[in-house]
Amino acid sequence: MISGAPRRFARRAARLPAIAVLLGACASLTHDHIGVAGAAADADPATVAHIRLGAEQPVILRGVDGKLLGSVHIPNAVRAYTYVLPPGPRELWVSTVPYANAVMPQHLGCYALRVTLAAGGDYLLRFDPQRVAPVLGPGDASQPLATGALLDRPLIVERACRWP
Repeated sequence: MISGAPRRFARRAARLPAIAVLLGACASLTHDHIGVAGAAADADPATVAHIRLGAEQPVILRGVDGKLLGSVHIPNAVRAYTYVLPPGPRELWVSTVPYANAVMPQHLGCYALRVTLAAGGDYLLRFDPQRVAPVLGPGDASQPLATGALLDRPLIVERACRWP
């Protein structure tokens, strides 16, 4: 039988899952726009292309046109990310999202996608498990315009992606 301070601690600890559920249900869903390759995040939507990262099968946009991005954004149910880019031909460097099991050895997939983006275009970048590669397609995710070509597959504990 638990008594005294351990009992009070056990009661408080039992409330934590309920508090976490309430906070999660009350969390506001946010959507960030990130300007890259010279495009402003608040540019007129008709003059730029928008690449939204898919939260269901996420990938990480690592670089555009041979230049690594300064930060990494991983989409999830609470926060979504859209990259704003100038229209025209682009090379996107994309990597897979490592899973949270540190015990199992995991490889990082590093891919390049070459695509021509249209002004005013709305695209979805996600991982396609059937193709085993990232795909970029229209915002409704119907038919992909580009499929990633595998560049590197390092063991995650050894190193990061080697980009060309």
